[in-house]
Amino acid sequence: MASIIKITPTLRGRDAVKFYERIKTDNKVSEQRISSIRKDAQKLRAILK
Repeated sequence: MASIIKITPTLRGRDAVKFYERIKTDNKVSEQRISSIRKDAQKLRAILK
């Protein structure tokens, strides 16, 4: 049997504006943080070998 279609919430007015502002923000990880994670991963690989 087919399942019941759930109601999709819609954003209107102020809520929509806040949502789109949050999406537009740039949440990139810094190059320094990426290199730190890679170094930690290398250390873990060395321990687990």
